[in-house]
Amino acid sequence: MAPNPRRLDAKLDALYEQIPAIRCRGLCSESCGPIQMSAREKVRIEKASGKALGCDEHCSMLVGGRCSVYDARPMVCRLWGVVEAMPCPFGCVPEGGRLSNE
Repeated sequence: MAPNPRRLDAKLDALYEQIPAIRCRGLCSESCGPIQMSAREKVRIEKASGKALGCDEHCSMLVGGRCSVYDARPMVCRLWGVVEAMPCPFGCVPEGGRLSNE
């Protein structure tokens, strides 16, 4: 039996809510390249954008150097700049500091 999409969305949203917000200045678009994400995250991005996701060299969701699906972005993009192992090279830091790698 296939997983229930609504249940998967609820689980993803609950995980996303645990990640501290970071005020992105939009300077790191060159880092938006090939990424891995769950199949459900891909569906959500494509639904939000109305187009197919492509991430060969740079993410196809970048428009003018900014993420056009920021609210639907996958986990790896949400963690960029927020965890110690993936600090923003432009100094963006979440309120309260970065999450530990653990």
